Amino acid sequence: MNKRIFAGILGLVITASCVFIEDAKGYAWLECKSSDDPYTWDGKYIKWYAGTNSFKSGSSRRTALVRALGRWNQAPGGFTYSDSVYWNDTSVSRTNKNTEVWFSNTLASGSATCYTDYYCLGNKEYIKKADIVFDNAVSWSYTTNQFSKEATFINSYTGNVYGGSRRSFVTTALHEMGHALGLLHENRRLNIMGQDMSHLHANAGKIRAYVGEDAVNGEIYLYGMTGNILKEDLSVSHWKFWKKGGTDNEYSLHILTKMYYVNSGNVVSGNWAEEIGVDGLGVRLYKVKKGTSYKVQFTYENNGYYDLSGVKVGFYISSNNNITTMDYRFDSRTFTLTRDRPFTKKLTLTIPSNMTVLGQTFPLTVGQIYWLGVIVDYKNSILEFSEDNNAAYLAIKIIP
Repeated sequence: MNKRIFAGILGLVITASCVFIEDAKGYAWLECKSSDDPYTWDGKYIKWYAGTNSFKSGSSRRTALVRALGRWNQAPGGFTYSDSVYWNDTSVSRTNKNTEVWFSNTLASGSATCYTDYYCLGNKEYIKKADIVFDNAVSWSYTTNQFSKEATFINSYTGNVYGGSRRSFVTTALHEMGHALGLLHENRRLNIMGQDMSHLHANAGKIRAYVGEDAVNGEIYLYGMTGNILKEDLSVSHWKFWKKGGTDNEYSLHILTKMYYVNSGNVVSGNWAEEIGVDGLGVRLYKVKKGTSYKVQFTYENNGYYDLSGVKVGFYISSNNNITTMDYRFDSRTFTLTRDRPFTKKLTLTIPSNMTVLGQTFPLTVGQIYWLGVIVDYKNSILEFSEDNNAAYLAIKIIP
């Protein structure tokens, strides 16, 4: 028996004879050395047993766990996490047959770990059991809905991005659930299996954890296509893979997308919005001029099953950080979004001098803060798992 331990903030302990496999498109999984088959769940299904003392009825912990299960079930792969959790497990253990989740006061290292066992039957390899254990000593955020209080990501390069000081339970749970279905860490793409707390969608003063394109690819490779009618999901975010930062061992590093000067290619001058009190967002505030063109960067993801062409992407100016189709659309583009890897793109856009809202035209005011927003599929022509991740933004301030 070989035992491979993945150390770091998030952990995975595997017991089996296996080899690590990386796909050219990014995602990773485990294969048996003898047959080259990936380790998967035979029934493409897990029913979780939750520690009764860890996830009490009515608790924010239980709500957050259900939210994480729902996010994975919105992905278009053929694997299902049952939302019918057995909540009264009084004997959580690594030695029983149940697939369990609980909090512990004795976790050896990291904030959470997935323990996964495998076995062989003939020439096929199966996952036998997966347990996820969270550390009670970590200061967790369970709501992960509001920027200002709990939801956070702390990084020496980007600063304290969303306010607060707690670690997101939902992003951590999504990461560990990815291990439970057979995925490994990823360090080459923007990915939930990398630095999970910076794999987020943000709009309207809230953040939303999601599985993401690359992990979706991995799930589909392992389990095929979902049987659900809905198979598509598009998203856009102001996060990207940090190429210059390299990797944190097995984990991809992520930073915020940016605005650049067209001619020099340098990052546009600005401040961190958190420093000047713009809703405590902690995103960079770019200083721009009306009528001037800049390269604006966002990351677009096809989290669905099929490649999509003719995707309409609109760009907006808003007076707040809630980007909707009611805001002023000043430009639009048409994309083809294939299901292969997150697509981080710089587009040249010209800051308008005015914006029209509800039939009235207003000049952009020098000294005023606005939000340059983007909406993918702004015509709402694609039926998706979720419409909650289709908009993102960068903060701008108009200068003379």
